Amino acid sequence: MTALSRASALLSSVLCRQSPAGCRGFKTTARIRAENGRIYSSSSSIKSLQDAFRDPSSPFHIPPGTHGPASPDPPSEAELHTSAHDVPIGLPDELLSAHDQSLPSTDAFSASDVPPESPLSGEQNEWGQSPVAETAKAHLLRGGYDPDSFWEQPVVWGDHDAFQHVDNVRYVRFFESSRIKWMRALAREIGGPQRENAILRAQGVGLILKSISVDYKRPVTYPDTLLVAHKVHTGLRAKAPRTHFHFAGAIYSYAQQRVVTTCDSVLVWYDYDKLVKCDPGQKIEKILARRISRKDRLSL
Repeated sequence: MTALSRASALLSSVLCRQSPAGCRGFKTTARIRAENGRIYSSSSSIKSLQDAFRDPSSPFHIPPGTHGPASPDPPSEAELHTSAHDVPIGLPDELLSAHDQSLPSTDAFSASDVPPESPLSGEQNEWGQSPVAETAKAHLLRGGYDPDSFWEQPVVWGDHDAFQHVDNVRYVRFFESSRIKWMRALAREIGGPQRENAILRAQGVGLILKSISVDYKRPVTYPDTLLVAHKVHTGLRAKAPRTHFHFAGAIYSYAQQRVVTTCDSVLVWYDYDKLVKCDPGQKIEKILARRISRKDRLSL
């Protein structure tokens, strides 16, 4: 089949796809049939199409010596995209200015190319901690927050919402990471690595989140790093049910150097084997009581 004939067949196929009615009319007029790989027609419609293919001003024009599409289907993804190694890196020399060409070429940045230390972290001390991080930890420790819950959370661009600040839902996840870190430390104190493993897999007596409320004080934007912390407190009542306790949280922004979000939640002791809330026992209560700072304790 010649390129011209193949293009005629492809065009008829396209017309059939676009309009069934038009397809029937086209076939009736052109009476196209194929035998032994050749196209036959008893109508002048095919001749008019072929004339259109030869006309350079026609959208169906096929220049001599070229071939039409192999299929009326859209091109595959592989034909639409190039691989990374096919994309040239940089500009050709002839497009560079004389000044640009005089600059030395290097594949690595020199020390002078590196931007100054980020104000979010600052220079590190001998323990690998920055002054900003130390200030944040000291601030939260003064507030009675448990260091076992300290969770450093980098803010990424994807944390933003349409209003160009960290989405409100993200903070609940940040608090969750801190809470789980604290729960693991508590489980290790209660029963070592085995208890820690069990509490992460919801085996035996563990903790479950009953409720959480969040107070958004200031918006956070990228770039920033947050220090998330929690502390146990007795709540507004001196005598709380033995099955649950209050857990307050705070998020400190390194960029703003202040607390930007707080929360209060209720955790429940839960027997995952029996699927009921439970009394954790005196041993666990004593361990928990030691983790409540004096300023957050209404009764001993």
